[in-house]
Amino acid sequence: MKNKTPMPSVYDVAVGALLHDIGKLVQRGSDDDIPQVEISYAQWHSQWTEKFFNLIEEEKLSWPKCINLAWVRNLAVFYPKNGVSTSHSVTELVRVADSLASGDKVRSTHDMNEVTVQNWNEFKKKRLVALVPSLKLPENSFSRGGFHLPSSFDADSLMPSIGEEDKIGNQIFNMYKQVWTNFQKGWEEIVNAQSVSTCPGLFVEGLVSLMEKWFWAVPSSTVDEQSDISLFDHSRMVAAFSVALYHYHKVNNSLTSPSIVNDNKLSKFRLLIGDLSGIQTTLFRLSRESVSGLNRILRGRSLRFQFIADAAIRRLLEKFDLPWSSVLQTAGGRFLILVPDLGEEITNIRINQLRTEKEQWLVENYSGDLGFGIAITKPFSAQKIINETYEDCQVEIEKRARLIREEVIISSETAKLRLFQEPAKRAVLKFDYHDGICKVCGIRPAKSENQEDLCKTCMEEKKLGRCYPKANMVVIEKRDSNAEIFGLSYKLPLPNENTQKYQEKKGWQFRNGEQLGSAVFRPGYCYVPTFVEENSNNIKNLEGHGDIKTFEDLAKIPRGREILALFKADMDRLGELFNKGITPWSFAKTSTLSRMIDGYFSLRLQSYWKMIIQTFTQYMLVAMTSCFWGHGTTFLILLQR
Repeated sequence: MKNKTPMPSVYDVAVGALLHDIGKLVQRGSDDDIPQVEISYAQWHSQWTEKFFNLIEEEKLSWPKCINLAWVRNLAVFYPKNGVSTSHSVTELVRVADSLASGDKVRSTHDMNEVTVQNWNEFKKKRLVALVPSLKLPENSFSRGGFHLPSSFDADSLMPSIGEEDKIGNQIFNMYKQVWTNFQKGWEEIVNAQSVSTCPGLFVEGLVSLMEKWFWAVPSSTVDEQSDISLFDHSRMVAAFSVALYHYHKVNNSLTSPSIVNDNKLSKFRLLIGDLSGIQTTLFRLSRESVSGLNRILRGRSLRFQFIADAAIRRLLEKFDLPWSSVLQTAGGRFLILVPDLGEEITNIRINQLRTEKEQWLVENYSGDLGFGIAITKPFSAQKIINETYEDCQVEIEKRARLIREEVIISSETAKLRLFQEPAKRAVLKFDYHDGICKVCGIRPAKSENQEDLCKTCMEEKKLGRCYPKANMVVIEKRDSNAEIFGLSYKLPLPNENTQKYQEKKGWQFRNGEQLGSAVFRPGYCYVPTFVEENSNNIKNLEGHGDIKTFEDLAKIPRGREILALFKADMDRLGELFNKGITPWSFAKTSTLSRMIDGYFSLRLQSYWKMIIQTFTQYMLVAMTSCFWGHGTTFLILLQR
């Protein structure tokens, strides 16, 4: 009697989905010729994806021990091989999810465009159409155009370029090769990270991060006329749908039923929305402005908001047994997660447990200023987001998609009205003011042990603000208690205070026991003005501040009177842009827009200071954006006359 093939884990499914289109980068970054036979687009694509796994077998690339290579390979290339039983329809999951992410019905290989030797090199010239310039609102229906070239996600590359396709053909060839080379280097770093060998979740998170960094400007399709969805956004969307389908069918015992897996009428999905409310109020909650270390506290608060949102995402993923690839959007304290429909009872129990934990922690640490709304939409089917037949008109597709978008908005706004339901039942929050009131926030009790008359929250923010400018990494560690942020500890170890392993690593790390995971790419950095040679003789370096300039130092820069100005700007109509500006609308495009806006505020603005100086010619720029706020749609600029 033959042994049954073990089922894949949720992480195997996620990795298989993330890599299902890896062949598109392999072929664009390779000098190999197309096979001299006419084959379908689907078969051609699978051959290149298969080539990636051949590199694994030939030991030219490593593979993580915690991920099942056989399952991932079969999921990625859409057909069973290497001893995996064909009786399971699990291998259908990624194919079905690919269609959902693309917004099309499940196609057969006969529906695909043929690729011939004559147009072999043409697809390598395809550029990613920039999404932001094509956004449309009623009073602005024109499109300025633009495109992105394959490169790392950084301040310069995220701005759209304009040019003729023929003139940059050879340039794109070389850029694809470089992206493919850099991806392989990053892959090796992730696979060889010590803790990855025992923790598949860390590998998935590292892979998502690596793909975001290098695949964000690689078109997911070269046969479409409008190539405006990146390989990263498409692959992440496929992974999210694949994992949701896996959980849904596993709970309903239908993983081995191809007809049910392919049934687009069943409501299998839900969207989980998280929204950090009260950010502006909490950020500027100050009893007075003349507080020692005020710049550190503001800087630390902004960073801590990121940590709170990150911790909430991790706890929700844990509750629903989902990998990081299921997070569709995360920016500015708001996130969107695709979850399976597990039934009202199970879903509500999991959400309510976490909601109660979060509210209790937020009340204790922010006294109701900062709230976290958690909402979930009604179940929806694949029919709501795909084109069932080629005859479906665009109006009908948009109408169905609009219903989901409206459901997200209604659910999110309703959640804001239900903040702190359990704490509100107690009517009065009891605090012990034995040591007085915190001299920074003016509302929470001070703690005598820190000897600065600060509350626990403001003290933590000040510690973060002190370390942020010099820290290379963020170390996250799970704790048994709920004392830190929803049971997770976020630390910023400084290079000069730690061993060599801390000095070499950069990014976000998750500690698994005594080992650190793979570095996770997070765009953005902290800009803080420091002493430079030309003014070091005129300004005294204050003790305890190192080489970082205080507000007092900035005001003393010899450019006239000792006066500072604060320039604050905000981006409005974001909701309208997301809901009405994207045409045709898709989950992948909203994810792209979220990342581009977040990248603009956290990356581009800080590298664009010369333009701002020219705009405000009578001022000098002395500090910027993420001194206070660097991950949302509000930025602050400190100017001096």
